[in-house]
Amino acid sequence: MELSDWPIYFKDQLVLGNTSSSIGIVTLWTPKENVVEYLKPENFLVCGQLYTKGGIEYIFRNILANPCIRHLVMCGVDRQRSGEALKSFFDDTGVGSDNICGDIPQQYLNLIRQGVT
Repeated sequence: MELSDWPIYFKDQLVLGNTSSSIGIVTLWTPKENVVEYLKPENFLVCGQLYTKGGIEYIFRNILANPCIRHLVMCGVDRQRSGEALKSFFDDTGVGSDNICGDIPQQYLNLIRQGVT
């Protein structure tokens, strides 16, 4: 896959920055434009919103398609507890959080847990 084909999910709803960056920004319910206006594009790879827990699967699929993403920064208003669910996935145990990841195989979820902070 060419980097020009990335992200594979919701590309038209994301703000792309520097393709050499390892930082993804999740703004939850806060409009991504409100956050991006204060950032330099060279400091992040991608920025997008996360409304519901169901969107976490697509974040992970985009990460798996571009494994240079090593850091997720989460900010904004968490109206549907999607941020709480995302944080729970990365907690030490991640107990009960894998059910938010659709049908992504466990081995790939482990790669995300190990490779992204």
